Amino acid sequence: MELSESTFQDFVDRYPLTVVEFWASWCGPCKTMRPIIRDMAERYRGKVAFGKVNIERHRKLAEANDVMSIPHMVFFSYGKTAGSYHGKMNRKKMEGNIERMARKYA
Repeated sequence: MELSESTFQDFVDRYPLTVVEFWASWCGPCKTMRPIIRDMAERYRGKVAFGKVNIERHRKLAEANDVMSIPHMVFFSYGKTAGSYHGKMNRKKMEGNIERMARKYA
């Protein structure tokens, strides 16, 4: 789900575990991770909610979430930040991060 200033807070408040990807269209590592994130969203459907924020369109959200480099993933549990990871991740690392957070929050 593409998030904006008007939808972001409701989205992250609603679920026990949310993963929000901060990305940009010019970001090569973001493009590389897109299929991995799509697969994870499908695999964890009903357990983890996934959203994404285009930092070019929503700079205020990136600033509010301390995004200094992309790709940047922020995990939320009912609106509270539960953790974050930045940089390109392979499938195994991404899945490990989600599993750890899911055991704790989902």
